[in-house]
Amino acid sequence: MKKLIPVLLIAAVSLTGCSAVENLLYGEETHSYDNLNSLQADWSGAATVEWMPDDASDINIRQSTDGTVAILGFASETELECPEVERLSGPTFGDDWAPSDVYVDTVFACGSWAMIPTDDGWYGWTPSAPGEHDVTPTAVP
Repeated sequence: MKKLIPVLLIAAVSLTGCSAVENLLYGEETHSYDNLNSLQADWSGAATVEWMPDDASDINIRQSTDGTVAILGFASETELECPEVERLSGPTFGDDWAPSDVYVDTVFACGSWAMIPTDDGWYGWTPSAPGEHDVTPTAVP
C-alpha cells in the first residue's frame, strides 16, 4: 500500500489539470479576465494595477503563487498615464501570450509595474527596478 500512495498522488494531481500541476511544481499560477471589472472583483493583486485603463480586456496574468512576481498582458486602445523611463528590469516569467522581444530601451513606469506597448495593448512585469518605479507617485516598494 505504501508504494501505491505516491502513484495515487501523482494521478490525482494530473487529473486536476495543468494549472494545479503548475502551481504545485513551479510555484506559478495563471489568471485570465475578460475586463477590468472582473479583474478587480477576483484578483488579489488588483490594487497594484490602479493605473490600468477602463477599456482593458483580454487580461492575462502569470504570477508566483505568493504574488510577488508577475507578468501581465491586456488589450487596450488607451495610452498609459505613466512616465516613460529607461528600462532597468525584465520579466521573470514568459507565456504564449507574451511578446517575444521585451528587452526594449524604455518602459512605462506604472507603480511597481514596468509596461511596454504591444500590437493590441500592453504587456508588463513586476517587480520593476527601483530606478523605474521610484519615479512614479504611486510607487510600491
